[in-house]
Amino acid sequence: PTTTSYWECYFTDGAEQESYVWAVSSLTKGVSATVLVDTNGQANGISIDSNATTIWFTDMDGGIFKVGTDGYDVTEVVGGDRYTGYPLGMDIWDEYDRLFWVDGKNGCLYEMDFDGEGFDETSSCLISGLKKPVDVAIDKRRETVYVTTGCPESDTSDDCHKIYKIAVEVDSNDEVSA
Repeated sequence: PTTTSYWECYFTDGAEQESYVWAVSSLTKGVSATVLVDTNGQANGISIDSNATTIWFTDMDGGIFKVGTDGYDVTEVVGGDRYTGYPLGMDIWDEYDRLFWVDGKNGCLYEMDFDGEGFDETSSCLISGLKKPVDVAIDKRRETVYVTTGCPESDTSDDCHKIYKIAVEVDSNDEVSA
């Protein structure tokens, strides 16, 4: 393995009405931490594209946002009247310009293209009925989406703390189905 002298890490932090998207970088003389976005909601899930130019994040107040890695041009991709859910963990599949996220209110795994134009809260739900979804991860090589669920410690039912493996197909028109 080779030594990497420079790295960057992005994460969300905070609570209701005081939430942040952070960038942490290694420098030749140490580590630097910077707040890229100071949100009024509850930032949660985060993903960065393969070109390291755009950060995508969820806000549990009901929005999906993107921002440049420099912290400029925060854009709400979907939210408001078009989406009334509670978005949590997310991942992107930039080869197909697709975002995937899980919703704690609707129990859905959602999917939409990067611009959000075709998003519909009902038809964009690929998988419904998820109990307490937490996060999503994509194995792009195997075209598989993994969804994790969790429950309070008091709930010991078989539906808690699972990882669901979902085969995803992308057709020639870049339409996604599960």
